[in-house]
Amino acid sequence: SQYGSTAVVWTSKDGSAWSLTYESSQPAHFGGIAESSAGIVIVGAVASGGSASDPATWWSSDGTSWQRGTIPPSPSGRLVAISSVAAGPHGFVAVGSDTDLVGLNSVPAAWFSADGRTWQRSVAPATPSSADGDPEGTEMRHVAANGNLYLAVGGSHETTQIGTTAWLSTDGTRWSLAKLDPATAGAGCLRSLRSAQAS
Repeated sequence: SQYGSTAVVWTSKDGSAWSLTYESSQPAHFGGIAESSAGIVIVGAVASGGSASDPATWWSSDGTSWQRGTIPPSPSGRLVAISSVAAGPHGFVAVGSDTDLVGLNSVPAAWFSADGRTWQRSVAPATPSSADGDPEGTEMRHVAANGNLYLAVGGSHETTQIGTTAWLSTDGTRWSLAKLDPATAGAGCLRSLRSAQAS
C-alpha cells in the first residue's frame, strides 16, 4: 500500500500544548479539512488492499471525538482519494481523483454531503481529456465555496500545475467545466480559488 502509516488528529486550545485525539485504525491519508455549523470534516483515503484505496471521511462535532463517515467504496482495483473539502450553504463538497492502478486512466471525482456524515458520489464532472483523448487524465485537487457557488481546480495527474482546469457547481452535486484562457489558466484558477476561500 502507498499508505504506510495511520493518520492522526492533534488538537490544541492555545497553539502550544497539543493532544492526540484520534488515530485511524488502518493505513490512511488525510487530504483536507473544513468546518460548518454541522461539524468538522476531514477527507482523505484509506488503504483497501495492494495499491488500491477507498475515499474516506471523518466527522466531529468538537474536534476531539471523531467517527468515520459513510461513503461509497471504490470500484475494485481503483486508486480513489479525496484531496480537498469545502463547506457551503448546501453542505460539504469534496473533490479528488479516481485512477487505475497503472496510473494512466485518471478521472476527476467529487462527493457531496448535507451533514458531513453521509456522502454520495456526485455526477462525474466533465473533463477535457474525454474530448481530446489525453491518456494522462485529469483530477480535481482543490475546492472552495463562495456564496452559492463551488469552485474546483485541478489538472493532469502527472504534473504539479493545479490550475489548468476548473469546474463550477451551484449545488455541489452537478459540475460543469469553466472556460479559461489557456495563457493565464493557472494564475486565473488560483486567484479565483483564493478569492472564494477569503469570502
